[in-house]
Amino acid sequence: IMIIMLFYNGLIFVFVRDLSYFLYLLYIGATAFLQFTLHGFSFQFLWPESTSLNNSMILVLTGLMPFTAIAFVWRFIGLTQLGTRLEKSALQLLFAGFSVVLVGAFTMHYMTVLKLAHTLSFLAVSLGFYLGLKYWIKGVKAARIFAAAWFVYLVFILLYLLDIKGIIQPNVISLHALEIGSALELVLLSLAFADRLNTEKELRL
Repeated sequence: IMIIMLFYNGLIFVFVRDLSYFLYLLYIGATAFLQFTLHGFSFQFLWPESTSLNNSMILVLTGLMPFTAIAFVWRFIGLTQLGTRLEKSALQLLFAGFSVVLVGAFTMHYMTVLKLAHTLSFLAVSLGFYLGLKYWIKGVKAARIFAAAWFVYLVFILLYLLDIKGIIQPNVISLHALEIGSALELVLLSLAFADRLNTEKELRL
């Protein structure tokens, strides 16, 4: 599903040349590569001789995925023009936090960096949902699907965290919560992009 989304949105980017699409493509690529690595395929096919590199790459991709997402959110919503100082500061702090994760992937203890990345990721997704909801209420039409995308992902991240903490009984959905949530989120974000393009077309007409 993620490869299809990457190809589909890549074709659209070729025609519209919108920086938001490019950032979204980076986000899809990082998400797909993280899932590929978490399931052991990177270790099997790309670096079978290095367990330490595999652990480091999991941390790098765990930090890179939300890092690209924040850049995409900033551009998609248009926070440079619309955002408040508090919203911009919150995103800048998340940028700084994930920069620490990327550097710490090679210099800090694995579990420390992973816990930091999980905490920051939850905050980042929550902020994405808040921004989508706020700008939907303020009249940004595409933000309604944008808010739905981050809400769906937030629900599945909660399921994932509850599962790994042993708070809920593991099941098929909770075991694959990240994959399901990521796929649904990416599909909804593509719909949000399509909605934004239609709105811009109507405004030009």
